[in-house]
Amino acid sequence: MCLLTFKYRARNLAGKVITGKITAPHKIEAINRLRQKNLFVAEIKEMSTDKGLFKFMPEARVSIKDLSLFCRQFATLTNAGIPIIQSLNILYEQTENKALLHAIKDMKKNLEAGYSLSQSMSYHSKIFPVMFMNMVEAGELSGSLDQILDRLATYYENSHELMEKFKSAITYPLFILVMAMVAVAAIFIFVLPTFTQIIIDMQAPIALPTVIMIKISDVLRGYWYVLMITAICLVVGYKKFSSTSGGKKIVDQTVLFLPVYGKLIQQIHIVRFSRTLAILLSSGISLLASLDVMKNHAQNSVFGQAIGQAITSLKEGSGLAAPLQKSEVFPAMVINMIRVGEETGELEVLLEKTANFYEKAAYQTITRLSTLLEPVLICLVGGIVSLIMIAILIPLLSIMDSLQ
Repeated sequence: MCLLTFKYRARNLAGKVITGKITAPHKIEAINRLRQKNLFVAEIKEMSTDKGLFKFMPEARVSIKDLSLFCRQFATLTNAGIPIIQSLNILYEQTENKALLHAIKDMKKNLEAGYSLSQSMSYHSKIFPVMFMNMVEAGELSGSLDQILDRLATYYENSHELMEKFKSAITYPLFILVMAMVAVAAIFIFVLPTFTQIIIDMQAPIALPTVIMIKISDVLRGYWYVLMITAICLVVGYKKFSSTSGGKKIVDQTVLFLPVYGKLIQQIHIVRFSRTLAILLSSGISLLASLDVMKNHAQNSVFGQAIGQAITSLKEGSGLAAPLQKSEVFPAMVINMIRVGEETGELEVLLEKTANFYEKAAYQTITRLSTLLEPVLICLVGGIVSLIMIAILIPLLSIMDSLQ
């Protein structure tokens, strides 16, 4: 039997972080062996192997919308008392996403072989995040799988709705910007050269704005390939830079300081942090283990660092509010809600209320951003086109005056 090597990060019963490697036929067996050693798995992934010509091919993913629909349907079926394997058979017939279809089919085989649902899901970590599998495992142990799936469905539905509103708010302004850039480039490449030739033939005096426009046109027409290569190099360089830990931190910090947009990104991450932590705690997962899972999946490294500092402080006996306040990433309201939650023993309840509040705030910021971007872009494009037209009209008016 072919053995695979996995890198893992886990916690023992004392809360100490354990990292290492383990060999097993597949991921499920690797997790089982770690659990037998009383290790709580926070992250586990197969070590990269040479896949020949296919090593650059991306693995299939499942959208948040597909995942929320899967959870909602699964919760409905289990709540109706339908056995898990039979529920998966029904879901298999109703699912359209090919990656999810493959996962459901494989999960059925593993369940029939005696594995639990969470163990079966762990084999498809590209589809089901660690948070997802930990919550399913907690639901299996507590006998409340349908409630856990229902919470997950609500969680992913809210996340999907927020991201869709964000995308819809920036799609139209971006479309205007792209079309404006195409139109301006077309004027410089095709229109200006014709007028330039007319001006030269008529020996009309050329004003400074016109000279600048002609030079820009000459550069675009004569060195377009250099500009294209430069643009590609800048994009590749940015991706390489942002993929490093230091570069990503600089980019993430810069994004948070941007006007309006930075505030929106902060609000979205606060919603994710509050709601994810609330749903993990309400599922019976400890605060330390919940934060450990969240730290590895924080999309913004600044928030990830703040969570890491909170984990360190919790190990030293501190609460959650104090280290988060020191990070200066979370607003005072979030810190106060967490502090009250810790004092009253209702942390998950207040975290959910915090998530709801900042979700509404994010919707308002999205509306404001959309309202602000459209007129700004229209004015910007109008200004550029006006400058071009003025640069063209100045010599033409001179020609008309000379003809008279």
